[in-house]
Amino acid sequence: MSVHQLDLEDAPGFRNVSSGEIMAYYKPTWMAVLGLIASIIASAQLPMFGFFLAKMVFVLMLSIDDPEFETQRNFWIAMFGVLCAGIFIFTFIQKLAFGYGAENLTKTLRMKLFEAIMYKHIGWFDNKDRAPGVLGNIIQEDIALLNGLTSETYAVALESILGLVIASAMCLYFSWQVGIIAIVLSPMMVFGGFFMSSF
Repeated sequence: MSVHQLDLEDAPGFRNVSSGEIMAYYKPTWMAVLGLIASIIASAQLPMFGFFLAKMVFVLMLSIDDPEFETQRNFWIAMFGVLCAGIFIFTFIQKLAFGYGAENLTKTLRMKLFEAIMYKHIGWFDNKDRAPGVLGNIIQEDIALLNGLTSETYAVALESILGLVIASAMCLYFSWQVGIIAIVLSPMMVFGGFFMSSF
């Protein structure tokens, strides 16, 4: 049984809590800032990968006898290597920062909930919805759901939105026609992603 299944009619102490209130317990704050910065940098990964791939395709169109072929080939292969190293570094920092902060958040909320339960009047436990097994399940499982609900969700959403913005800006810079098509079709891609995730 989860928190939202508890009988809240006779428990006026329960209230809706915003994600901002939950994130106030997210410590250390500098780890969250580091994770957000890593997410912002990581959002450029896919647009840059597409840009490097397009450049590599144009290099492969050159003749092997062309003196520029080997130089261009080596340069863009090196750029792919740098991009892969950047993806590894910033994704690692993002996962580490948000993972560490989310575990601290879970620990803090569990301790606060347990402390609040310990100070309840003995009659509070008479309700069957507040049996030790139900409360233990809330402490163990429901609070653990906050890991994915807060930190990781925000990181993925930020990375996706910024990636879309950066990709659209690159399209507008190189070809405004392609940029307009990308901007018009991007909401369909977003709705398609939500539709697929609903399965």
